[in-house]
Amino acid sequence: MMFSRKPIKNYFIDSENVNDVWVANIVNDLGKTDHIYIFYSENSTHMKSDSVRRLMELGSDRVTWIRCYIGTNALDFQLVTVLGAVTTGGKPDDECIIVSNDNGFDAVVQFWQDQGREVSRLKMDTSAGRAKRQNRNIRKPAKKIQSQKPDLNKVVAQQPKKETPKEQVNRNQQARTQQAKPQPLKDQPKQAEPQAPKKQPVPQPEGKVQSAKPAQPQKKDQPSKSAPQQKKPQEPKVQAEKKPTEISKRNQTILRSVCRSIASKDAGQLHDALNALLGDQEGMITYNYIKNNPQLRQELSGILLPDAKIRATNYVQLIYAVAGVDETMSRDITAIYISERHKGLQAINLAMVKAFGQEKAQIYYPDLKRHFRILEKISKSK
Repeated sequence: MMFSRKPIKNYFIDSENVNDVWVANIVNDLGKTDHIYIFYSENSTHMKSDSVRRLMELGSDRVTWIRCYIGTNALDFQLVTVLGAVTTGGKPDDECIIVSNDNGFDAVVQFWQDQGREVSRLKMDTSAGRAKRQNRNIRKPAKKIQSQKPDLNKVVAQQPKKETPKEQVNRNQQARTQQAKPQPLKDQPKQAEPQAPKKQPVPQPEGKVQSAKPAQPQKKDQPSKSAPQQKKPQEPKVQAEKKPTEISKRNQTILRSVCRSIASKDAGQLHDALNALLGDQEGMITYNYIKNNPQLRQELSGILLPDAKIRATNYVQLIYAVAGVDETMSRDITAIYISERHKGLQAINLAMVKAFGQEKAQIYYPDLKRHFRILEKISKSK
């Protein structure tokens, strides 16, 4: 029996822009599967202890604290980055809400709305603690500029005042006086001071003859005593290799199956696949697990399937195994992808509707759509 899935609401808090009045508005209505991402920095306003306590009671599964770097719009850029990862990694009907009074986020909201995603901005009244949801379509018509007649009194006041003949004579006399003033002399080069005559060597008595020692040539490798010695460059400190964080057996199995379709050395594609399969947080942990374990990467490089078509088939079946779809349905969807992928996503969707009906196609199609670019790279790989 299939149960309808309730969309997840993800809140992205711009703590540099709003204080903690949002806590009362959001926490009281927070669903069991909803999540809050709090972006904070040294420039964030201080939160009350009661607000922090309420958020901590929700647990790390529902609240994520993200410390941001300091800089111009640094927090905004980091918030938008995580927003993109959560939006692409979630379901199409999941909702992402930016909690901020900064209308600079409206361009980001409009971009995701054009992609068919549920993204909006929640405006807070920090004085009274009220929340106001921005409209779905945030574009506003431009205001007409009304032409205004110039104020003649202001124009007359701004015109330069004419000088009288007496004022003009005084101004010319002042200009001549300024030109007659002597200019300061430029610094003259200092004359070289006469050097004292060198002392002549004192003649020695005839009985005592000093044997002159030949001057020893200075070695190139050794610097002279008078010359300042240069400091030797310090050798860079070798950091100890970080031990990879352990992951669950389920994620280890998924990682191994991914590496049968994607080469373990292809870091970018491996990162995107793990995030799409496991979500942003677990995907990053699993990616760091293989990234910090060179021995594991070497081991998994030997399990890559030899043919691109077989690799794509394995990846499609992995997508629906993670989603909990039975093997028979997974094989049917894989066959549709292999036969229709050259025609694009629209052709795949129509084939699913024809094979499974409109209701089931709406359930299975979004998963394949989210991984379509990764699958295309797998299918075209050598």
